[in-house]
Amino acid sequence: MPLTQAMREAIAEFEALAVERGVEWVVQADSDCPVVVDPVWLRKALENLIVNALTAAGPGGQVTVQWGVLAKDEQQRSFPDYPGRIASVQVHDSGPGVPVEHEDSIFKPFFTTRSPAPGLGLPVARDVIEVHGGVLRLVRGGREGATFEIDLPSYNATPCWENRGLPCAAGCDACVVRESGTGYCCWVISAKGLGVETGRWPARCQDCTLFRASNASYFHRRQNRWALAG
Repeated sequence: MPLTQAMREAIAEFEALAVERGVEWVVQADSDCPVVVDPVWLRKALENLIVNALTAAGPGGQVTVQWGVLAKDEQQRSFPDYPGRIASVQVHDSGPGVPVEHEDSIFKPFFTTRSPAPGLGLPVARDVIEVHGGVLRLVRGGREGATFEIDLPSYNATPCWENRGLPCAAGCDACVVRESGTGYCCWVISAKGLGVETGRWPARCQDCTLFRASNASYFHRRQNRWALAG
């Protein structure tokens, strides 16, 4: 589905929450592109990011939700050799930002600086995005506050339950076709469950052309190191 359609459906209810909390709500759609997402789960991931952002911004602050196609130079730096384009969604708040000493911990389950919050919002959001072949990351753009970015592979695909007869492009049975459902969550990404940790895909998935094409996370470079296991 178009990224703009998916985003507008996912964030529709949060403007009222921002008004209720006294936070300025800004939405900016820079460009559009196709994405393969389950709308229900995309909304869940965004809910965790947006509620955190509204809390961080506080009354009188600002939260900006922006989306479009990732710039080519940034895509080459972060996703070198990815064959398609990358859809990018940013959630920015004007709050105090994430302390440098916490950057390596914020995606770990149960890490929180806001007791009694359980510390599961960001880990859940990250898992949802990775299951869609994408990446959730904290980015620093030289402005105050915190910016979290969702990067998703941009491509067209039929719903996974219409791909009967193609349980796995490589014939290894790593991927399972869903029989029914909502949204357009591609059948290829079901092999995410075989990864031992972020980006560490089993060899049979690494050898699958369609699996690579639908997983931007396969190409994601973190701190000048490949996220993919050798």
